[in-house]
Amino acid sequence: MYIAVADVKNHKLKIYDINGDLVLEKKYNTEVWSVAWWMDRIAIGLGDGRIYVYKVEGYSPMVQVRITASPQTLTYTTTSYVTLTKTVTLTQTKTVYITSVITSAACTTPETINEGNITSPLTSPFSELTKLYNEVSKSSGYKVTILKGPFQSNIAYLATLAQLNDLYNRFITFERELKASIAEFNELLTKEPNFSNVYKMMNLVQKAKVNLSMMNSTFNQMGQIIEKMKREMPSVSCNVNKAKEVVNGILKASKIIDIIKYREEARKMGGLDKVVKCLFRDAMEKTIKQFEEFSKRAEKEMMEYKEKLKKYEELVNLPSAR
Repeated sequence: MYIAVADVKNHKLKIYDINGDLVLEKKYNTEVWSVAWWMDRIAIGLGDGRIYVYKVEGYSPMVQVRITASPQTLTYTTTSYVTLTKTVTLTQTKTVYITSVITSAACTTPETINEGNITSPLTSPFSELTKLYNEVSKSSGYKVTILKGPFQSNIAYLATLAQLNDLYNRFITFERELKASIAEFNELLTKEPNFSNVYKMMNLVQKAKVNLSMMNSTFNQMGQIIEKMKREMPSVSCNVNKAKEVVNGILKASKIIDIIKYREEARKMGGLDKVVKCLFRDAMEKTIKQFEEFSKRAEKEMMEYKEKLKKYEELVNLPSAR
């Protein structure tokens, strides 16, 4: 039996046998964030948004299945074993570039994009635009032919915002874990001085340092996305409030004459594609402005965390100092 491990720091996928011996490793040009092994497929997620899916050659499954059923429910459990030769061969079967925060089952342009689960001034422009996109994508009939095309043709801009939203969520998650380690460390300072507690404190410091490193890495990736926004945002200029009025007017129109009215307004502004581009540019400009504020706080806090962990590392070394 084998186990697949994501080596984030060294940008590697590693596979070990049950004796702990390394039987395969593969290096990538960015962090390996996650790995999932199911039967003869191994999927890995990289820090730049790509997902690789590999086929394991030499896989021989032995599956036991127990099924219980009722008119309302169907549940099952499986036990799987992976039998491989000592040399593991991986064949790449599919490469996917995830350009937005979407469900794992969707590997192409999504019909509906899920909003990020952490809201802040930095991600609110993305959330508002996503809400509008979802409303457009779910509309039906004549309205679809009017709005869906312009929105989908500009989906790349929303995907860039989604990448930043995903990175922000990661940053906040790493920060929460770091804070939790610090809180647990401080609590242990008041506990009995024994080997167990001292080792726990040592491990907490190391864990916090890893989280801080991941925060730094994620923050740098966010900065790269912001620079990409500055270079690639739509080069249009129009009245944003008027653009929103036109899009919302078409979405809510209950009469043909209303649609004609708003289409004429869009024509005066340069067409629906320009109107939609105006909304995307506005969201990107607001995001860039919010990132400037966020980066000041983040850089200051990461420096404070670094100094604090340095002091904590000195503290845990004191009990064992000679």
